[in-house]
Amino acid sequence: MRFGRNLIVKLVLAAVSIFFSAVHIYAHSIEAKIKFISPSRVLVEGKFLEQRFAEEKNWTFLQSYADVSDLGKRINKLTLFDEKGEEVFYKRFAPGIFTAKSGAVRWQYEIDLKTMNEPTAAAHVSWLGPDGGLLMPEDLLPRLTLGEGEKVSALIKLDLPAGWKIFTTDSKGDNKGDEDEGENEYSIDDVSRSVMAVGKIWRETSIRQGSAQLSFITTGEWQFADEQALGIAQSILEEHNRVFNEMPGDKIQIVLAPFTKAVDLGFWRAETRGASVVVMSSQMPFKSQAIQRLHEQLRHELFHLWIPNKLALNGNYDWFFEGFTLYRALRTGRQLNQIRASDVLDVLGRAYTLGDLERKDLSLIEASKRRWEGNFDYVNSRGMIVAFLCDLALMRESRGRRSLTEVFRELYRKHNDSHPEQDGTKAILAILKGHPELRSITEKYIEGKEKIGLAQAVADFGLETQTSAGATVIKIKSKLTGRQRDMLNRLGVRSEF
Repeated sequence: MRFGRNLIVKLVLAAVSIFFSAVHIYAHSIEAKIKFISPSRVLVEGKFLEQRFAEEKNWTFLQSYADVSDLGKRINKLTLFDEKGEEVFYKRFAPGIFTAKSGAVRWQYEIDLKTMNEPTAAAHVSWLGPDGGLLMPEDLLPRLTLGEGEKVSALIKLDLPAGWKIFTTDSKGDNKGDEDEGENEYSIDDVSRSVMAVGKIWRETSIRQGSAQLSFITTGEWQFADEQALGIAQSILEEHNRVFNEMPGDKIQIVLAPFTKAVDLGFWRAETRGASVVVMSSQMPFKSQAIQRLHEQLRHELFHLWIPNKLALNGNYDWFFEGFTLYRALRTGRQLNQIRASDVLDVLGRAYTLGDLERKDLSLIEASKRRWEGNFDYVNSRGMIVAFLCDLALMRESRGRRSLTEVFRELYRKHNDSHPEQDGTKAILAILKGHPELRSITEKYIEGKEKIGLAQAVADFGLETQTSAGATVIKIKSKLTGRQRDMLNRLGVRSEF
């Protein structure tokens, strides 16, 4: 998930990606029906399909997500029923937090899904307008007490207004009953990775990309054609696929929508949840800028389909799946000739400056645990520069034969979702330290709090740093050796020297 005004002007990128277990769920935890009762309100009726959940007395709903809070206030008119159909009484302790007198098998409540005051929330939580919106089942259903590695699974049916459609990567339900019983019914293995675009506002363009069906779903008018946006996504997926040698799934959807409230030009936020990329964006002044912005958005978000969304890792390892992905997206932009060599160096210089300005008395690991408590820019910018240093170290020691791509491949090979779930930070640190040239970088700049020595790290590549008025820039030296030219060529900054 990502937001920003201009990555080249300011590194403000948030990605709240969901970690998924390799545990296979054989039965649904919940069966629910979502009925639209007004332009922004839905009625949720459901039941638990496992006895252990029906015995639970404490009822909670998602309270916050990323930097979106007060989600519990959206829950109203909760009614609980026991197995005999009799109402179960409860006390409300706080918005979205209740304690019942006894367990409940069935329940219903209303949710107010009007867009929240902060417009960027629309990329992360459910919202509805008169003609449609986005549904994220994780914030529509009750929270359940689960064992380690378990996920909430659900069979959900949507009762839609006339003329509305659903776009999702979730599988259709397998109800064999009445002729229309299975219509708009979906089987969801993990509600935290589900996204549903609903309404009459959406239009879809799709194509086959390797082993996956790729769909571009959008609304509103943009400065590029839908087919052009789909082509951009194809080229990026193809480049990412070269890293991992397999597509992340058989269905991928990209949802692009304008903000529901007024924001500045160039502002955007995004999230990759499961196999769905959601981008909320404002317009750009010119068509060329709009295309550049879309490419920037998708380079980063589509990489999340693999990392972290296809990894069997948990915990707060944002320093890697955001910082390192930011760097990888930058290299991908250069590889696809979408950005210039000077853009690469400019972004890296600004990232270093921002990380230095935001410098905390925290390691990257510690800051990631409190990323939404004022450490957002620090985690992203410092993580990006550490990834840059790792890339340089691998190329320098191998004379250009290896790069950070090898780390991504090794991580995916060892920890994709066919493996048992592990702690993300521990698993990645083990891989980084398994490369002798990365051990010092890892200890000083990821586990440690040391100020990054950028000038020394880039010198061997024919690069130098200059700092003026607190801002650091990275430049190519005027005189280069043949080896430096070759290494810069491999780094992707060859065209401007």
